[in-house]
Amino acid sequence: MKMKNKIAALSTLLIFQFSAANAAAIDDELAVIAAEQNDNDEQTETFDPDALDADKNKKKTRKEIEEEEKRLEREREEARKKIKEERRKSRDELLGKAPISKNPAPVERIRQNNSPTITPPAENVQAVQPVEEKPVETPPVTTPPAVTQPQNITLPNPVQVYSSFNEIVQAMTFTPLYVPKKAGYTISSMMTIDGRIAEIRYNRKWEPNVSLHVRTYRRAAGEELKDISGVTGVKWRVNVVNDTTVYIAKIDETKNVAAWAVGNYTFSAYVENLSFVAFHALVSDELVDLSAHYYLGV
Repeated sequence: MKMKNKIAALSTLLIFQFSAANAAAIDDELAVIAAEQNDNDEQTETFDPDALDADKNKKKTRKEIEEEEKRLEREREEARKKIKEERRKSRDELLGKAPISKNPAPVERIRQNNSPTITPPAENVQAVQPVEEKPVETPPVTTPPAVTQPQNITLPNPVQVYSSFNEIVQAMTFTPLYVPKKAGYTISSMMTIDGRIAEIRYNRKWEPNVSLHVRTYRRAAGEELKDISGVTGVKWRVNVVNDTTVYIAKIDETKNVAAWAVGNYTFSAYVENLSFVAFHALVSDELVDLSAHYYLGV
């Protein structure tokens, strides 16, 4: 029995100590929480004069606000009146209605670009008298003499036409190159150019539209070679036929020209309505061959 009482007393003592310890811990936690709450309350309740003024402004009555607006309106009206008064004074001074003050208010003056700036003359400067301009004497207009018309001068015709082969031979004192009838060409006309070049024109028997012109020129002693064809602006081809250099060119699809020299003579041939191949054969086989046989060494 005594043992049981001792155990019960010991258990009661342990429970009491445990409860006291828990109570102490709880009291400590409550103290910390209370301290934190006190700190937060102090921060939120800190005195702020700006916030007080702002709160005071918020509490202005409607009447105070209206009086403030009326006061501002009066100040603006007084400023406008002052500006109008200054402008009126400046305008009166400019128009001469009021004496110009010693220190006038600055007024912006706008001058048009087209208005010239006039500088008033000084008091001691004499006015310049206008100079009378004298009229300029104009000399009398004379009629130019009539232009004398030039007299008609008759120039000699550089082309001389002949009716027979013997006449042109006698006029030129040499025999021009000609194409024999067996080649199929007949003479249509004969002429001299500037009294120095003989030209014989032919037509083909079976093709009368084919026209052939053959020229012959005899050079003087020591005279250099020159082209007598009268054709320019063509691309010449150089051929050698029986040791004779022949220059031949195609003018267009229907016209061709050739030039060559033998001894003291220069020749040229011009054809219309004949192909280049046929013309090349005519020059090589007929004309150059004849000139090489009859004019070499003459």
